[in-house]
Amino acid sequence: MTAQHVIAHGREFRSRFDYVVSPLGQISTGTLVEVANGNWLLGHSPPDGDPPIEGLHTALFRLAEPVGWLGRTDGQTYAGGSI
Repeated sequence: MTAQHVIAHGREFRSRFDYVVSPLGQISTGTLVEVANGNWLLGHSPPDGDPPIEGLHTALFRLAEPVGWLGRTDGQTYAGGSI
């Protein structure tokens, strides 16, 4: 899920997971995941009215790959196969 304005120009964005800055300042840039091809936009709530009304302006989109088990090193699997 993201803010509605992020999808305003189509699927020209990526999502980053597990970006971390340690207490010592070390940076782990995490993993970038592309937006899925095809049916990527699952739903959105664009601003209504002129000017746009206040409220939640969100969008729900599909990623190109599952991310729930990113970084697993214990050999566990998810529905799409092994990690």
